[in-house]
Amino acid sequence: MAAASPASTVRTGAVLEVEGLTMGFGGLIAVSEASFAVRPREILSIIGPNGAGKTTVFNCITGFLRPTTGRITFEGASITGLRPDLIVKRGIARTFQMIRLFPHLGVDENVMIGLHGRTRAGTLDSLLHTPRHRREEAWAREETYRWLRFVGLDAHARLLARELAYGDQRRLEIARALATAPRLLILDEPASGMNPAEKAELVHLVGRIRDAGITVLFIEHDMSVVMGISDRIIVLDYGVQIAEGVPDEIQRNPRVIEAYLGREDEE
Repeated sequence: MAAASPASTVRTGAVLEVEGLTMGFGGLIAVSEASFAVRPREILSIIGPNGAGKTTVFNCITGFLRPTTGRITFEGASITGLRPDLIVKRGIARTFQMIRLFPHLGVDENVMIGLHGRTRAGTLDSLLHTPRHRREEAWAREETYRWLRFVGLDAHARLLARELAYGDQRRLEIARALATAPRLLILDEPASGMNPAEKAELVHLVGRIRDAGITVLFIEHDMSVVMGISDRIIVLDYGVQIAEGVPDEIQRNPRVIEAYLGREDEE
């Protein structure tokens, strides 16, 4: 799969641009004037202490929140305030901090749901079992198993989603997102709750996703995961962007160390 590179992306060198993003909830400013760009085939992490505004940024990018002010541009076109389904059609997919699967459906059926926006056959085609419906049905099964193989779950395709181990459920959610054919994949704490072996598999999987031509933007609290895979890192603290750089720079940044560890105050 090759990442799209329209003229605007080539010109700016960015797939996604966030400019002056501010999100307020009444008197609470969750994110204040955040600005950053995500380059093609980059793995960019957003980190910060709990309550720093990371998921709020993701929710604004993916249409679950409309920012108070600011502009979000994907491949040269504004997506600010678009509905989530329209943003998916533009080429952005995401996972969630809390796993969102259909637990009583099969593993393969959960991935097929991600293909819905890529099919054209309607209800009548399905009822009449038209040639178009049969072609799309065969294509959907092939595409489903392609992504299950990609994340290493093809052997579990006939299980119910709820029967998978926790780490496998995380990978299933990623497979469903990949089935939408994104050019930008947004992962919200994908390593949360995973054991060390599962985290190592996740790091390898994210690298393979990037190698497939898909740009990755993610939030993660596990610093071994973040530092091991990120090309660049953005740091938020209380909704304010306090640092940006490569992993080595972020690890040495005094403001980042203070945000995570605090500072000694005289009593």
